[in-house]
Amino acid sequence: MSTLAAARADNFYFGPNYDPNGGSLKYQRRMKLKGKRKPSRLDQYKIKSGPKIRFETPFHVKCLKCGHMIAKGVRFNAAKREVGKFHSTTILQFSMLCPSCKNTIVCKTDPENCDYNYIEGAVKWLSTEKATDMEFIPDPEQKIKEQSNAMFKLEVEVEKVKKNNLAPVLEDLQKYRLENWKDDFEKNLMLRKKFREEKQKYAQIEEEKNRVKNFGLPLEDLTKSEIRDIKDVKFHESNSRKQQREKRQEIMNQSILPSGRMNSQQQKQLEELNKKLSQMPAATRKIIKQQLMPKRNTIKF
Repeated sequence: MSTLAAARADNFYFGPNYDPNGGSLKYQRRMKLKGKRKPSRLDQYKIKSGPKIRFETPFHVKCLKCGHMIAKGVRFNAAKREVGKFHSTTILQFSMLCPSCKNTIVCKTDPENCDYNYIEGAVKWLSTEKATDMEFIPDPEQKIKEQSNAMFKLEVEVEKVKKNNLAPVLEDLQKYRLENWKDDFEKNLMLRKKFREEKQKYAQIEEEKNRVKNFGLPLEDLTKSEIRDIKDVKFHESNSRKQQREKRQEIMNQSILPSGRMNSQQQKQLEELNKKLSQMPAATRKIIKQQLMPKRNTIKF
């Protein structure tokens, strides 16, 4: 066996283009085939950008290629990606395929008008039907039950009367909402202000509850009638206490010097003494008067 044949038999043959820095032959073959597979004919229909999500058709649309009508609520596997900003709101774009002809349909959000715009592959199907004009298909079993059961039929009629009576009320509520909530910014400020005031009020109540009290059990807040009764309570003073208070005031108003005729010099000294006493604190004047007053005029406090 030749050397070349022996090397091939042992699988140790290295060709002239072999680079030892790239590793063994087995490793190089594995890295060469990594990420490669046989192409499929369905690859041309696959969307290659953005994460896959489930997209629900917001309204009836018509395919521009085959004319197929896609009803509202039909769901697709769509690719989502960000294409711009409207103020701080992200504008999203969804790409999907028509179920009939595999045509690419592109839909984009419109935050300014709170709507969706189809920019490629399809157009919005203009429909004149309204939600108020739509009627539900009656259940045949319910119809048979109404014919055979008089009480059930009466209940159904009562429900219909209630719905008819509530219809104008709902219209008034909707009209009131449109009129009073037209300026969203102003209403938002008003609600936030109201919430802040309520939050401060609740915080004060919680602080009062958590405050340390002398009682072991929490007491309920006073009612308006209890506050009124408390204000009407008057405490009357006894006669002996009243006489004692009047006599004490009379002593405080008396002069500390004996009464009688005084010359001009004594009168002047008395005025200076009274002037000095008037500048002293009330407690000091009281002590001086108690010390200088005769015993017959003093009383026990």
